[in-house]
Amino acid sequence: MRRIIILKYLVLFVVAATTFFLFYQYPAPADRILNIQNYFITVSGIISGIVIAYLAAKLFNIKQERENRQLILNKLSKKLTSFRRVLYCIIKSYNFWVEYDKLKQFKREFADLNYQRLHKQGTKTDALKAKYYAQQDDLQISDTTVDLFLAMEAIYGEGEFDTFGDWVFSPNIHFNYSIEELERMSEPANQIWYYLEGRYGKHTEGLINEKGISKLHENNLYLWVSEIDPKFQMKDFDRRLIGDIANEFYTTYIPHLIQLTERNQASLPKSFNILFWNLITIFGIGVIFPLFIQCVSLSNSNNIALTLSAVGIIVVAFVNLIFDFYIIMNREIHPIN
Repeated sequence: MRRIIILKYLVLFVVAATTFFLFYQYPAPADRILNIQNYFITVSGIISGIVIAYLAAKLFNIKQERENRQLILNKLSKKLTSFRRVLYCIIKSYNFWVEYDKLKQFKREFADLNYQRLHKQGTKTDALKAKYYAQQDDLQISDTTVDLFLAMEAIYGEGEFDTFGDWVFSPNIHFNYSIEELERMSEPANQIWYYLEGRYGKHTEGLINEKGISKLHENNLYLWVSEIDPKFQMKDFDRRLIGDIANEFYTTYIPHLIQLTERNQASLPKSFNILFWNLITIFGIGVIFPLFIQCVSLSNSNNIALTLSAVGIIVVAFVNLIFDFYIIMNREIHPIN
């Protein structure tokens, strides 16, 4: 590809130098300039029409691809919303947390301490985090309970421990998630798996009740679990079920959401911009400029000089367009990942 680009600029230089030399040495007579302008407008108009048609088709394809990705995004986002609802059930189930009363005290005193702040390196620059570590003995709550709870809260949504999640029980409410939100949820999802499945016996055993879901939330929980993936529907509730779901989001759903969101938020392809500016050059110099010349009164010498200069620019622009099309087609066939 680099050789093609080098060849492109070499050919453009040769074509520009040759064209302007010939026009300077052997200019067309004044009685042929009007015909040259008319042919010039016709050819430039045809080329512009071809480029416009290609760009329109390309734009339609880009729009269609984004709409298709958005359908997948909506489906995955709905799964993530269902997972957040599941975590709400667990956060609110006092049977699940052995240290539930201590968690309430922790949230009252450290409502602004979230998962990101807790895991940020260093405590000297974060007075709240330093205060938490200084008062751990007074709180009498394990680090693991706090860490697991904050990981769930980071995905469900940070807020007061005793608040009622109005959106949770509204089935028609769903969300689209930004890349920043998804990135904030990724590591907490892995942390949930780590405590509930990966290292349960080492860290979490005795701190949670494996099947301690509140009866108030049990029916809703199974509904939302089935919305995430039907394969989870037949499983009984326990910490492994939540760990498996969290792992699914960490390894598959959230990375896929981030990738699709990035692609849908991306600007137009570079090839589109390249052809667009080629179009502007050809249409502006090859159509608009000759029409403007024909609308004003110029001396023969000025008319000849302006017309031939415009022709020279367009000849170079045509050659540049041919090379750009070749480069773009080559990239379409052999995309660079």
